[in-house]
Amino acid sequence: MQTATLQGERVLIVEDEPLIALNMRAILEREGASAVVARTMPEALRYAESPALSAGVLDFRVGTENADPICEALNRHDVPFIFFTGLAGQLSSRWAATPIVLKPAEPERILGALKFVLSPETREIIVSSQRKDDSDWLGRIDRIISESEERLERMRRSITQLANSGADTTAALAVLATTAELVEKLRAHKEMSARFTWKLGR
Repeated sequence: MQTATLQGERVLIVEDEPLIALNMRAILEREGASAVVARTMPEALRYAESPALSAGVLDFRVGTENADPICEALNRHDVPFIFFTGLAGQLSSRWAATPIVLKPAEPERILGALKFVLSPETREIIVSSQRKDDSDWLGRIDRIISESEERLERMRRSITQLANSGADTTAALAVLATTAELVEKLRAHKEMSARFTWKLGR
């Protein structure tokens, strides 16, 4: 099992508070990543179309607008992202599986969430869950849950092998726990969506 690092990654920061944006960039650069900062919607959308991006850290509110168009732009390029926001309650169910770090937060929590979405074991889960396909949303959630559970089992076996060899499994166990939490969020979201769909069809 591999643990993601941020060395060499290029991250889009969408944040309209200058001090928060500068602090975020410094945190990422200390980890060996490069960062581009967008403080307005046009800036963010321009950067989001860059093929060189690895991931995004988005505040959900950009000025008076929400970040949905930026999320969609990143989504088109299969770029995973996290939210760093104080407005978690305003997020749409569209982004149910996207990791959220609530403001304020220690740098380790932000870095941990980024490493999680960039991990080889979890990146495809995140990208798949963020991909838009309204015509088969529940079916796609089922597939993501099934694939995620298979990954979890492989991760557990890898961690057991690492532990038996005497290796430090702290980081691997953290990824495992976060992945398991993500699967539970997806399962809860599927059940809620299914109930809503059933009510609409009555």
